[in-house]
Amino acid sequence: MTIQTTNRAALSRLRVREGMQHTKPGKPEVCCMEKIMTRSGISRLTGCAAFSILAMMSAVPAASADSGSAKIDSFEAALTGGKFTANFRYRYEMVEQSGLPEDARASTLRSRLGYHTGQFEGFSAMIEAEDIRDIGDDDYNSTTNGKVRFPVVADPDETEINQAFIDYTGLPGTKIVAGRQRIKLDNDRFIGNVGFRQNEQTFDALRIDNTSLTDISATYVFIDNVNRIFGSDSPIGDHEMTSHLFNVSYSGWSPAKITGYAYLLDYDNLFALSTQTYGLRAAGKHKLNDEVTLHYTGEYAHQSDFDNNPAGFDHDYYLAELGVTAKGITAKAGYEVLSGDGTTALQTPLATGHKFNGWADKFLVTPVSGLADSYVSLSGQFMGVKLLGAYHMFDGDSGGADLGDEVNLLAKKTFRKRYTTELKGAFYEAGRPVFGLTDTDRIWFSFIVKI
Repeated sequence: MTIQTTNRAALSRLRVREGMQHTKPGKPEVCCMEKIMTRSGISRLTGCAAFSILAMMSAVPAASADSGSAKIDSFEAALTGGKFTANFRYRYEMVEQSGLPEDARASTLRSRLGYHTGQFEGFSAMIEAEDIRDIGDDDYNSTTNGKVRFPVVADPDETEINQAFIDYTGLPGTKIVAGRQRIKLDNDRFIGNVGFRQNEQTFDALRIDNTSLTDISATYVFIDNVNRIFGSDSPIGDHEMTSHLFNVSYSGWSPAKITGYAYLLDYDNLFALSTQTYGLRAAGKHKLNDEVTLHYTGEYAHQSDFDNNPAGFDHDYYLAELGVTAKGITAKAGYEVLSGDGTTALQTPLATGHKFNGWADKFLVTPVSGLADSYVSLSGQFMGVKLLGAYHMFDGDSGGADLGDEVNLLAKKTFRKRYTTELKGAFYEAGRPVFGLTDTDRIWFSFIVKI
């Protein structure tokens, strides 16, 4: 009983948001405990989840006094019978960018260690620590090290809790996850984890997935804070918000999976990023014969200002993509538009931006003219090595300005299921000298070990 009372008291003190020093006018001053947790980079949801994980562990002796040994053995087995995970990724990144006096050289290592308990009464818990270090060349602008003479390589040194959550699967067809977690919706175009960067993007959130209706998958997410790739030392390392995500898909139609979504982003401080986006997506494939398969995707979304955003706008998103696979080789062609009106443009601040519009990351923020990306790609395998090449041609959506073009190349090999090597390049050539766009070449070598 003492432990339970203590837990309730502690939980009541975990009402904190990261960066509460920027509290909106009229909100009460945070307590000392909240300030400590804010400096540690722990938001309210994540703090409660992490505290609950520790409380579960500390409760084992108390349960032994009040319950039968069989129940305690099961609970202890869940805690001790889980799975440890380890993941290490070494990367060497080289960047040459016009307009900057130095080229970047970044040698970094990302290390992750995690533990996911077994289930007890439908509950389980997961905690994962992450560390990013430069271990060789450090001639790059990490966005926090002050080396502005070099191009940006957004992999700052950081040690953090990458994930800490409790999940519950005791309801039919339902999974509930509360705490710091990785979230990827559809193809990551609007909501993703930016997994390519060493410090991935995670969410302090409550997520509910339900599949109880035949062929229907529904997801709701409440987001309290976004832990961005720039780390806790960056002024833009966290996005505090009160946001709601809705995503429902239907897979009972053989030609395509249909997905509808509504993403209501309400930022606590960055008001210009508060938007509401409603969209519909269809993606599928059709086997023409034993050797040829047709792939197709279509998507439309409408985005407008939301809640405290001081601007007023309406923007559209379009995607049309067609591909064909024959004898292990896939060719694709697509056209993607993020509209703009010369003052504002459709933005996707929570997306895995690196995955779209070229790997040189020139359009992580959509220019106010909007962006039209016409692209083709060719991929396949040779002697177990994945090969991919892509070409992008960029134009402004309004005004049709030439925004440049880009070539992307990839060679990737996984062996013994645990080891992966990857060589990847992005070569961007700017068009008209607008929006600060400059010629940029990026080359990456990565070696990944999963345990």
